[in-house]
Amino acid sequence: MSSVEPVGADIGINHISKTFSVSATKALIKAVNDISLHISRGEFVTLLGPSGCGKTTTLRIIAGFETADSGEVLVDGKPISNMLPNKRDLGMVFQDYALFPHMSVFDNVAYGLKQRKVPKKDIKDRVAEVLKLVGLEGFGNRSPSQLSGGQQQRVALARAIVIKPRVLLFDEPLSNLDAKLRVIMRNELRKLQQRLGITAIYVTHDQGEAMSMSDRIVVMSQGMILQVGTPQEIYRYPKERFVAQFIGKVNLFPGKVTRIHENKAHITILGVEFEVPCTNEAFQESSDVLAVVRPESFRMFPEDKTELKGQIKDRVYLGSVVEYTVAIREKDVVVMQYDPSELHEVSDEVSLTVPTGNIHLMPAIQGE
Repeated sequence: MSSVEPVGADIGINHISKTFSVSATKALIKAVNDISLHISRGEFVTLLGPSGCGKTTTLRIIAGFETADSGEVLVDGKPISNMLPNKRDLGMVFQDYALFPHMSVFDNVAYGLKQRKVPKKDIKDRVAEVLKLVGLEGFGNRSPSQLSGGQQQRVALARAIVIKPRVLLFDEPLSNLDAKLRVIMRNELRKLQQRLGITAIYVTHDQGEAMSMSDRIVVMSQGMILQVGTPQEIYRYPKERFVAQFIGKVNLFPGKVTRIHENKAHITILGVEFEVPCTNEAFQESSDVLAVVRPESFRMFPEDKTELKGQIKDRVYLGSVVEYTVAIREKDVVVMQYDPSELHEVSDEVSLTVPTGNIHLMPAIQGE
């Protein structure tokens, strides 16, 4: 929960489309294909997907750096599509930070205030306040070249929030940092956003960032929105193969429903019948489905305890987690064990169990 009442804006994206022409071939690419999305005041929403999925183009349309071919963007119910970027009351943090190298930290942060002709006394006070907020108190006289990557990212963030925007837009702002610093900074960004109550729209291809920071995640592919939900919904209950495979590691088992009774579907996985929770009314007896099982849902035993028996083909030791590949009936199954006290060896015979509540069913595409 936010520590303050949200002051951010309510964002509406209604049927936005954008097509680009490739100059060399004159081919048309549909970067954004008729997407609609509502973002509530004070919410942190992440646009997640691989390169070329349309997430950055969508963000740039919201910011005003790209013009949509059709559709509209609303802020608190008012259309902004015809407004210049600097009139939209939005702050943006770019992937490369876009700091002015010839300006001091103070002048970089103050730039937007000067453009808005804020009085000098107010500029001094607001810049000092925001530098303290992002942990850069006393850094005002330094140049960007004297700062680390993490400090430069904080300057870019300070410049975005000093104008007191109601919406913050982030275009992969942590991608240039090393892995450890990315984790630190994503936690700081999230806490600051919650503290200020600003609406945030964040673009990334990093699933870990999306899962750890977001109120909701918007999974995109080929210019379209595939699924919108909380991190838990996206991870545990994907609606299609792409979403299941893009968010973390997953086992997908094709099968057929043999019986449905009282919101339970009977399905055979790896030669064993399971009774799985099923609330999808589209599923009927004989429906083709994909069973989704995350690697950490399996339990593995050395003894011959269950019907799911196999042989370990591979093992990857990562310290806090061990990833095994287990061959069961000519199918490779990925199994993860956390905080392992004992290691199984390659070629060991093992048995697996999985709670039926951790098996999620989704429709299979014809031919799977």
